[in-house]
Amino acid sequence: TGVSVYNGQEMKNITHDDGLPLEPITRIFKDSKNRIWTASGSNGYSGGLSIINPDYSVTNMTEKLELYDPNITAIAEDSYGNIVFGGSGGLYIYNDKELKHYTYADGMGNGFVTDIFIEGNSYWIGTGSGLTYFNGKKFKNYTKEDGLASNSINKISKSLKGDIWIGTDNGFSVFNGDSFTNYFYGKGLNNNVVNNF
Repeated sequence: TGVSVYNGQEMKNITHDDGLPLEPITRIFKDSKNRIWTASGSNGYSGGLSIINPDYSVTNMTEKLELYDPNITAIAEDSYGNIVFGGSGGLYIYNDKELKHYTYADGMGNGFVTDIFIEGNSYWIGTGSGLTYFNGKKFKNYTKEDGLASNSINKISKSLKGDIWIGTDNGFSVFNGDSFTNYFYGKGLNNNVVNNF
């Protein structure tokens, strides 16, 4: 497992021997400072968070940030340049100096983060227990009881009309800010599992 980088002429492979976690890389993310972040860990196995530097060396952010649960499944950046990531250990917000950590004890519906969509100061967080909205201060959770198609969230995106689209393991939901409209296998989908838009 690892990352392969092609510069147009040759391929460079970066692996566990170079400092990446042993687990498969599940996300690669380029931030506004042109840093390449990798996230790894799936199905409860330990992975981690790393930065691949311009010289292809690896900075182990799992150790640097002392993450207690290195299973990272989602990563994004907010409008302030904070790196926002999460996994089985909850939600983390890192500003290059300070790390904030949020879990279900802070109001998240569940401590397992599956996806993160950020627009402005609005954080939409997919969890194993539904959709969570975070404004930087408070969490609001949405579940099947609120009209969501399923509590198991795979992907969050935004339509051109401004609606939030939520892919789940049982179809997808469109949230207009007030209510959910759900689409399932019987409504034209060829499969109920929606992993991306």
